[in-house]
Amino acid sequence: DTVEINNTLTCRCTHLTFFAVLMSDPVGISNSDVKKLTYITYIGCGVSTFFLGIAVFMRSKSNKTTKILMNLFVSMFMLNLTFLLNDSITSLNNDPLCKFIAGAIHYFLLSTFTWFAIQGFHLYLQLIKVFNTNIRYYMVKTLVVGWAFPLLVPSVIGGLGKYGNLTINTTDDKCWITDSSVSYIVNIGYYVAVFIFTSVVFVMVVQKIVYLRKANVGQPKRRSVSKDIFTVAALCGLLGITWGFAFFSSGALLIPSYYIFTILNSFQGLCHGS
Repeated sequence: DTVEINNTLTCRCTHLTFFAVLMSDPVGISNSDVKKLTYITYIGCGVSTFFLGIAVFMRSKSNKTTKILMNLFVSMFMLNLTFLLNDSITSLNNDPLCKFIAGAIHYFLLSTFTWFAIQGFHLYLQLIKVFNTNIRYYMVKTLVVGWAFPLLVPSVIGGLGKYGNLTINTTDDKCWITDSSVSYIVNIGYYVAVFIFTSVVFVMVVQKIVYLRKANVGQPKRRSVSKDIFTVAALCGLLGITWGFAFFSSGALLIPSYYIFTILNSFQGLCHGS
């Protein structure tokens, strides 16, 4: 689209949005990088959505661990799906619909963070605090925290009218939180709390893995180093630690952090689903 202002033509496009924009304000990034990051995002989110959908419908076990994992998958699936729909809805120029999809993306973003924390708490109970871990109505409480608690923030932000069409990098539009300060405080603030908790759990679980490796408990052969590395990498994904690259989106690390963040997190569902 072209917009003429004071005899100056400005080219605008409503179909360029990359995944890292969920956690930072993309200032000072070239249109070339935006295009590359957008392509990576669409490929990553599309592939992740496909594999997460397969994983949700193919799991057969019904224990607590699997149920929590499936809820995380559902939340990530909906986050990817709503993000992929964002550009199409933005191009419709329908304000109520734009506000709805912005609120939906934000809800599933916060619910994904919440399920990361729940996953960390469950790992703590299963691997670290293995005694006296019987919690009444454990799954009911978990479901309430995982799905109802994250709804509070979007409800308040929506009530304040902070969702709508947001111009990114002067030329690109998307439906998201229109107040960058609110977006930064809410999203980064919420994730910081989750990141601190899951990082502590991650360290404790890795220590447990190292201890079991040294003790060689219940294993006729020692685990290979490559399997341990894969386990640690999988833990980073399950606990959402890879989202921490949003903290580096400033200064000289701005562009590299966007690429690392987008690749790791838009493809995150691929690793989990497969």
